[in-house]
Amino acid sequence: TALGMEWAVAPHETWQIPGAEVPSDPELARQLAEAIPGLVLDAAAHSQEHAIEVELPFLARLASGSRVIGIAIGSGDLARCREFATGLAKLIRTLPEPPLLVISSDMNHFASDTENRRLDEMAIRAFETLDPETLYSVVRENHISMCGVLPAVIVLETLRQLDRVSAIEHAGYAKQPRDEWLDDYSRAELAISAGLVSRLCKAYGIPLQWLDASALKKRGARGITGHADVSRAFGGTHTDPGPNFPIDFYLAL
Repeated sequence: TALGMEWAVAPHETWQIPGAEVPSDPELARQLAEAIPGLVLDAAAHSQEHAIEVELPFLARLASGSRVIGIAIGSGDLARCREFATGLAKLIRTLPEPPLLVISSDMNHFASDTENRRLDEMAIRAFETLDPETLYSVVRENHISMCGVLPAVIVLETLRQLDRVSAIEHAGYAKQPRDEWLDDYSRAELAISAGLVSRLCKAYGIPLQWLDASALKKRGARGITGHADVSRAFGGTHTDPGPNFPIDFYLAL
């Protein structure tokens, strides 16, 4: 966002999400700010940054004893990303247990579905090379609006320096057919997601029903929906979770 410092690590002691609190680690946040050039303790950069909201509910449910530190990355180039990664890798080597490094990113924005898919595929293929410079170059040279490209480059470079990057598993994509949504891997993912949604619906009295575009337009509508339905109802370019998402199976969970 436009608020706060360009590279900011959150100084918070606790993250609050609906139905839960997730602890942070202020001391480790301080160490990160000291170890990484340009990274500063700053709450303002996180006040309207929504990326971590995607991760916190899953971490609260699946790793309730974990501590989560948020880092917001603004602008930067490949050299600065490598400098960040060097500081991060050096600090991780001193820790008794290496942390899980998680990034959150949309892929290409604000284009037709066909163009989004074409550019997304280019970025995914670059990611699969496991080479941070290739990912950075492909995204920048092709003007792919992948908002989390810098964090992705930083994490890839950090893992490379730690000799911990070996493979990438492509979990899914909005265009995948129904049978791929219902393979063993995806069923397990859907079950975790459905458990989170069910808990929140119960806590806030939200009906377990899917709202399509026409339902969303009705005043007072309450239920579950997807980005694609919101785009169809009110305008937008998002297509997830895709036309073949198994809504019936998901609601039955």
